[in-house]
Amino acid sequence: MATVVLDEATHTYTVDGVVKPSVTDLCAIYGEDADEWIEEAMDRAADRGVTLHAVLEMALRGEDYGGEYPSAYAPWVRSIGQYIAAHEIVLLAAEESLHSPRLDVCGTPDLLCMLDGVLTLIDWKFVSSICKPKVKAQLNGYREILADNGVFVEQMIAVQFTPEKPRPYPVEIGGDEWATALKVWEIKNRKYARGRIG
Repeated sequence: MATVVLDEATHTYTVDGVVKPSVTDLCAIYGEDADEWIEEAMDRAADRGVTLHAVLEMALRGEDYGGEYPSAYAPWVRSIGQYIAAHEIVLLAAEESLHSPRLDVCGTPDLLCMLDGVLTLIDWKFVSSICKPKVKAQLNGYREILADNGVFVEQMIAVQFTPEKPRPYPVEIGGDEWATALKVWEIKNRKYARGRIG
């Protein structure tokens, strides 16, 4: 089995030492999530997202996360607690980097779990506005990578944590967003004969 390595500083995947594209790379055509909750929004939102992803994982593992976040993030931590308390969640894999040999693409889904008894792929969001086509494309990309690794999810959910409450969004399995992202990536990286286009 191939060894997948993610360099988190550059968000670069390698498989047996060879750089591979990621689901995130392919889905960039759809734009980015937006955040208006904090000034200097995107840099702060990125830090908040990283910190709260770690808090979520610790909470799901039953670990103490009390000193793991700044007090400014407390409203989001309460929102996390509300979501976890409302569901039976059995963690199967969190932030596990995977590769699809068929697609030759890598990705790191946020969470694969049994959610209230259903095999579920979840994407956690800590921003004020979700780029819905991008999220749908990403989750379907992760779903295909998981299927190529023998895991067949039954449902997909994007959970947006707000300072007030969690907002879960069911995400359709299928659609054309992921296929379009794959096609655009293929076209952008197509090799043309020297001296001509097409």
